Amino acid sequence: MSVLRLDSHTFSNLSLEESVRATDFTVLGEVVSYEYRIDHSERFWKRTYVTIKVQEDLMNNIEDFPSYQKVGDNVYIEIDHPGGVFDGLTTRISGHPQFFPGEVYVLHLWNRDVRNIAVPVVGFSRGAYRVIPDNNGVARMYDFEGIYPIKGFISREVTESPLEIMEIGAIATDANFGETAQDGVPITLDAFLIQEKNMLTVLRGIEFEEVEE
Repeated sequence: MSVLRLDSHTFSNLSLEESVRATDFTVLGEVVSYEYRIDHSERFWKRTYVTIKVQEDLMNNIEDFPSYQKVGDNVYIEIDHPGGVFDGLTTRISGHPQFFPGEVYVLHLWNRDVRNIAVPVVGFSRGAYRVIPDNNGVARMYDFEGIYPIKGFISREVTESPLEIMEIGAIATDANFGETAQDGVPITLDAFLIQEKNMLTVLRGIEFEEVEE
């Protein structure tokens, strides 16, 4: 196996706020498939292409994604990153998520066509949040590897500068969002999306329709 290491600025240890400020697209989506291709027009020409079925477009702009495709009622995007398996040799990027069919993520994505950057996920692993159901079927949030739980929000109102309001691998409580992070219990996807949308509204000016209960 060979490991690619890219410029250090690409590996920024971004907070959630920084990731939301930097992202061009934010989606909740399921990995459908992946394949390896050689593209000599790319700087890193051995690449993995991942097809994602978009379940929710959180910035209301996914139609602007370069590989946007609508098939019936379903929306798909394709993201690509350096690395893959070629001639029996595995090449991967240190710190970048590897995606497999059936996995569900909340993703912060860059527009590679505009930014001229080699990778699609903002901050590498910091821009990919894995969704895994618990034993009761409740969707809960983990880091991109699905190992470290995102256990909750720090109790802090989202203001003009929300700062870092989410802890990975630490216990936190947020009464405002009705979510108490118990030891070892990740927060729910619903709680995560509430905070994500609040930050997109405060930081990016994106408004969301209120859902009547």
